[in-house]
Amino acid sequence: MALHDTPAGGTGTFSLFSGTVWLKKTLTFDAFEWGGACMRIDGEGSETLEAMTITHRQNPRGGVERDSVRLDPPGEATLTLMMKHKQGNRKKSELRKCLWIIDERQHCKDKDAFNQWKEITRYCTCKANTRTLSGTGFDPSDEDAMVGLPNTCLWVDDVYRVSGEELTF
Repeated sequence: MALHDTPAGGTGTFSLFSGTVWLKKTLTFDAFEWGGACMRIDGEGSETLEAMTITHRQNPRGGVERDSVRLDPPGEATLTLMMKHKQGNRKKSELRKCLWIIDERQHCKDKDAFNQWKEITRYCTCKANTRTLSGTGFDPSDEDAMVGLPNTCLWVDDVYRVSGEELTF
């Protein structure tokens, strides 16, 4: 059974933690692939926005005054992709070697459906930096071993679904 064939088992409600991960290789015409029920974006992704610098000039009447502003280019975005160890072993080679577009989709209906989303945070041109593995212990534990893949991305886009109703008079 492939990763995209496993059910997500969602409740169908919209909440802060209802985001599911969809992946696509950059610069291909492949369809987005569901990351599976075990894949998530850990914590929050961060995006460095452009910084503003105020420039100054010499005032002809004496002194220094503010002149204008200069915008620096935006920085990179970062996120940590987390998955269960079993799933991580299947995807680790692909996720390490290729550039990816990673979607965090907030669903409004069925989490298994590819087209039932309300909002997408799209991390574009992402590359995994390192691979972290959860440790082992001697005590029996019910927790799953996790794999973390911190990614650096070129930019972030927000995509919103717009739906309307036809008004009849």
